[in-house]
Amino acid sequence: LLRTLADALTAVASSGGTITLLNDATVNNANYTISKDVTIQTSAPSVDNVPTITVNVAAGASTVGITIQNGGSLTLDGAAMVVNGTKGTSGLESDKYNGTGLDVNYGGELTLKNGASLALNGLNRGMVSSRPDSTNMTLAKITVDGSTLSADGIDGNFSNGGEFAFTNSIVTIKNCGNHGLSVEKLTVTNSQVTLSGIGYSAIYGNELNFENGAVVNVSAAGTKLPQENWNQTETYTAPIQVKETNAAAGNLGHSMTVAQGASVSVTSSTTIDGKTNTIDLPSNADFINNGTVNATINVADPEAASDECIVQYVVNGQTVYVHAQNVLNGVTDGWNDTNPTLPNMIFIGWICTSHPNVSETTESGGAKEWNGVKAGETYTFTAQFSPIVTPVVPDDNTPSYSGGSSSSETSYPTTIQAPDRGRPR
Repeated sequence: LLRTLADALTAVASSGGTITLLNDATVNNANYTISKDVTIQTSAPSVDNVPTITVNVAAGASTVGITIQNGGSLTLDGAAMVVNGTKGTSGLESDKYNGTGLDVNYGGELTLKNGASLALNGLNRGMVSSRPDSTNMTLAKITVDGSTLSADGIDGNFSNGGEFAFTNSIVTIKNCGNHGLSVEKLTVTNSQVTLSGIGYSAIYGNELNFENGAVVNVSAAGTKLPQENWNQTETYTAPIQVKETNAAAGNLGHSMTVAQGASVSVTSSTTIDGKTNTIDLPSNADFINNGTVNATINVADPEAASDECIVQYVVNGQTVYVHAQNVLNGVTDGWNDTNPTLPNMIFIGWICTSHPNVSETTESGGAKEWNGVKAGETYTFTAQFSPIVTPVVPDDNTPSYSGGSSSSETSYPTTIQAPDRGRPR
């Protein structure tokens, strides 16, 4: 029986094993490296009496409290962990704190399950994903399942890289000087994710997937934007942004999907250049919205020399689909779409509200084509509906008919699917 948590961590870090936490425990001067599978569990009889692990990162501007190497994993199984940094010494606003909470290397895994919790407080960086072996193509995986993840007071990013999955969980990230969730891939399912007080993008990644039950609220974010990255290959522009550059690994595309039953909201977020409550998409991104998005969607125009245009579809005031399509002789590629639906309304077609001279034709196979388009431009198409007319029979048995005009202001659920044709991703 090991008497201290520090002894236990030292014992299992390189060989793997399970630590059972009996009481609150503190680890000072933390700078551990985990290369095998390590689980920390609790013997507490109820979630109201769970012991807490306090990890105080060793002094140093870039010291990492816990590093999980390729092939290693750390699982918090019902356990509670708090990771703290140390005070910065320069007096600069960007250096209030020293230390990085965790480094989940490429090929490493961090898992929270069964009511576990992890809080990262007062750090220079929350967690990063280093790649010591440049040939490693396996993204770090951070999984939060039925658990709680939080952060407060991070000088830089809360995260930098990796594949994150939140399921049946609560995630709260606030007061980050740079990015909040900077990821390669993010999937949120039946979880509440709240980000506030974020200097750069609250959410920034290649593939952003918000599944049924996801409730994502972003506020007071993007206040330092626009901002170029360290080597001027990317520009950060919005509180939520899909990356334009390719992920280093994972064979990822560029997309944001909001499923039916999911909602994403951006509020009280104004950038330096005056943009308010925005989600920015590069020209190579796909956007599909079957849920609710409370934000302004901005799509970058394709390169002037491109052979593509951007098509953006709006249903009932919400952008539901964005896609790049090839243009040949003023005509786009065809694509087979599922018509959007609204209660008590009949879909009658699309109209190009950004360019009135653009018209729609249908190929023999049923695919849609747009005529009169130009490569390098963005086109907005708005769904048109007609009310379903229902007979009303008065007392004299003489039928009359009731209906109403279509409305673009009332909010209803819509459905739309990705095209069967168009540029492959």
